[in-house]
Amino acid sequence: MKALKNSFVGYAAFSGAVHLLVKIGWVLGMEPAVQRTLGNAEWGRYFSAYSLAGMLLVVLDAGLSTHQTRVLSTRPESMPAVFRHQLGLKLLLFFLYLICLLAAHALLGWPKEQFQLLMVLGLFQGFLSWNAFLRAFMAAQGKFRGEALLANFDKFLLMLLLGMAFAMGHSKWLSGGTPFAWLLASVALFSWLVTLVIMLRQVGMSGPWFPFNEWKQALRQGMPYAVLTLIMGVYLRLELVWMRTFLPAGPETDQMLGVYAAAWRPLEAFFQFSALFSVIVLPMAARWIGSGKNLNTLWWTVISSMGLLAWVLAGLLFAFPMPMTKGLYVQDLEATAALMSSLAPGLLGLSISLIAGVFLTAAGKIRSLIAVAGISTGFQVLADALFISWAGSTGAAWAFNLGQGISAVLLLFLSYRNGYWKLRHSSAFRSLTVLFLGLFLPVLLSFLGMSGTLVWVLVPGIMAMLAPFFMWQIWKQATDEQGM
Repeated sequence: MKALKNSFVGYAAFSGAVHLLVKIGWVLGMEPAVQRTLGNAEWGRYFSAYSLAGMLLVVLDAGLSTHQTRVLSTRPESMPAVFRHQLGLKLLLFFLYLICLLAAHALLGWPKEQFQLLMVLGLFQGFLSWNAFLRAFMAAQGKFRGEALLANFDKFLLMLLLGMAFAMGHSKWLSGGTPFAWLLASVALFSWLVTLVIMLRQVGMSGPWFPFNEWKQALRQGMPYAVLTLIMGVYLRLELVWMRTFLPAGPETDQMLGVYAAAWRPLEAFFQFSALFSVIVLPMAARWIGSGKNLNTLWWTVISSMGLLAWVLAGLLFAFPMPMTKGLYVQDLEATAALMSSLAPGLLGLSISLIAGVFLTAAGKIRSLIAVAGISTGFQVLADALFISWAGSTGAAWAFNLGQGISAVLLLFLSYRNGYWKLRHSSAFRSLTVLFLGLFLPVLLSFLGMSGTLVWVLVPGIMAMLAPFFMWQIWKQATDEQGM
């Protein structure tokens, strides 16, 4: 057991470091540099198409990743057959995905010049999904470090190529949103081919290409997860799609979309970071629930670590948005900073929803999650229709905050009803105190007149040093209490 614990901790540390360095470097480093080069209007045109392609990606996955993981964990000897017959299914779903993108473009009434951009980004998202499908077989073999490296290979290669382009001057790949999308798709295709060659050598293929009964079973078992993924993807990226739909086409709308995408970037960085916590917390919560253990200790530990990161970031965005805006962008600084402050409340709700969602997923409460996501999305769609036409990007931020707030309240209630947390638990007061101190500390520093630039360097620096400690504490506490 000790060897297992050390192995998992080693993998978690290695995987966390790789994901954190590459993905956060991409979100907060390279992407803003590309946006500065393209300009907010062109980036807005690109990012609205990127959001729609990402929302519909569930058609290509269809919950198969969950079904695939379940089958491989119980029947590892079936890996070659599963590998071959799901390749055929993924191919059919890929063509269906492209058809859905075409239909969505027509139904939403988007301008014709968005069509090529949308389809190229559909190819990019498709190659990413195929890559993730292949890496799942590597993870099933216990080759976690290799999986972590391949998961970030495309981002690392893109950062290398774009870094060379910036160093050498103007590049054709940075002349517009569509050329940049072609670069993304080309690198994703190369990464997928590399992974495919590796997996063909390790797994091999046997069995039929088109086992229709197996396909029906896989789609049926994966459907609840597919529905949940669809709804979650919709209400996280909804505003960027609806702004393109509800507002008149033209440069002003493109500019507004670019500003909103720029203001959204800190939330995207937190979302990437929170995925690392989920990888550790989800299996532990599942084991605790399965063994009948009380989850209050684990709940409040996660709240005071993962939640603290979001609450400190929300406080910084509320009190000092301009220093971060100046550090990332050169255009529309005042509008971007104002939107960052407007989105800060939604970050609080998003953090609570992610934490509660992990615990409910661990318990298999998928129908409850679908219901909550559906209700939240419904309110958010109505708010988008009302607020965006009236207040533009600011109205989109209001709608996002409303959707996240409703989701957080409902998921907190469900978690409480299932006994995952109680206010009278010994850890509750300490954890809540830590959260509110994290939220109000930046506000206090602002009131005291401290330089915003100094605060944005000092506070995230401290949090970056504390984050590995938080992740270790979650794992150590859980494994110690399970006697590992």
